[in-house]
Amino acid sequence: MMDHIIPDEKQTMMVVMEIQGLLQVIQENPITTKSKLAREKADAVALCACEGLISTMLPDGHFTNVWMITEDGIDWLETNAVANKSSKSPSLRLVQ
Repeated sequence: MMDHIIPDEKQTMMVVMEIQGLLQVIQENPITTKSKLAREKADAVALCACEGLISTMLPDGHFTNVWMITEDGIDWLETNAVANKSSKSPSLRLVQ
C-alpha cells in the first residue's frame, strides 16, 4: 500500500502560487507544449491540464501544440485572486 503525503500549508501555498503564475503567463501569452517553460513547469502544466485549467483544444474541437487558458482557468485565477487578498493562506480551489 502506498503512503500518501499530505502537503502542509507552506507546500500548498507554493503549489497555488506556481499554478497562479503559470496561468497568468499562459493567459497573457500562450506557450507551446515543448517550450522551455512547459518543460521547466511540467508538473504544474500537467496538474493544470488534468484539472481543465489549460488546454490545447481550440473551440472548434481541433488540437494545437499551444497551451491556452480555459474558462475554468480564468475562473480559478479570479477565485484565487480574491482568496489571496482576503486571506494569508488561500486554499487550492480547483474549478471543475
